[in-house]
Amino acid sequence: MKMIVEVIGRVDQGYSNPYECLDESGNSFIVKGLPRSSQVNEWICANLAKAFGLPIADYELLEIPEELYLELDFDTRFDLGCGPIFGSKKI
Repeated sequence: MKMIVEVIGRVDQGYSNPYECLDESGNSFIVKGLPRSSQVNEWICANLAKAFGLPIADYELLEIPEELYLELDFDTRFDLGCGPIFGSKKI
């Protein structure tokens, strides 16, 4: 699982308060935070879309390490949480 190394900021669009983040390879992802149920829904829907051959952005499970989590402001911590997180590659 790739690590998130930077949280750039909240994205203006999206019901689930998504954030733009960078992984350790410099790739930009739009990540879905808490509640975990929204991440599970995103994972299921992304896999179904891929199985049906629908055109969707690449996606993967990423991780917000505890060290980064502790550096975030309270609101961002509350929105994202710590540990595994769903991310769609920004295109």
